[in-house]
Amino acid sequence: MKKVRDEYRDDYDPGRGGYGLKKSQTMTERSKETRINRKNFHRNQNFEEIKRIRENNQKTQKNPRFREEKELDDLND
Repeated sequence: MKKVRDEYRDDYDPGRGGYGLKKSQTMTERSKETRINRKNFHRNQNFEEIKRIRENNQKTQKNPRFREEKELDDLND
């Protein structure tokens, strides 16, 4: 068996801690990308559902925290 530096190993060696450094980094990056893609997918699904609910509920409702001009005039007097 030929001795190879950890950075250049491609095979799995349980005695040396698993895969080589480069292969391990590649796998870590890939899993990180997968998590990000899943998060973005779920965000997009939530956005589509909110958009659909808003389209079905097209009636505009008055904002209870918004004061009309008449009410503002009464407060200033």
